[in-house]
Amino acid sequence: MSFQSITILGRVGTSAELRFTPSGTAVAGFSLASNETWKDGSGQKQERVTWHRCTLWGKAAESLAEYVTKGKMIMVTGTVTARAYMGKNGEAAASLEVKVEQLRFAGGNGGDSSNHADPTDNINVEDSPDIPF
Repeated sequence: MSFQSITILGRVGTSAELRFTPSGTAVAGFSLASNETWKDGSGQKQERVTWHRCTLWGKAAESLAEYVTKGKMIMVTGTVTARAYMGKNGEAAASLEVKVEQLRFAGGNGGDSSNHADPTDNINVEDSPDIPF
């Protein structure tokens, strides 16, 4: 038996883009940035940003895509898969992708001054075929 899970808290870098597979399944892709800060040996603050490719599938993608917007602080939990593709230069490339199973709006709107509230606080994508809003 094996198990994997990843949890990431960060800010949305690119808003979710909703599209559909040829069979009609909804998929929304977005990027999520997580930051790590520390002081080096000389006391200087250092920072590293890691970008994560994330995907939502099915009804969750349709319902949440409009709320997963640039600058929002969210936490996702899911599984990681490797994805191979052809780069723009025609060479083979690979990336890691997080299939989101749970999404939580963590507050902070990244400078978005609109007054709309987040639709929900916590969504378990696997257990909720119909999003409660």
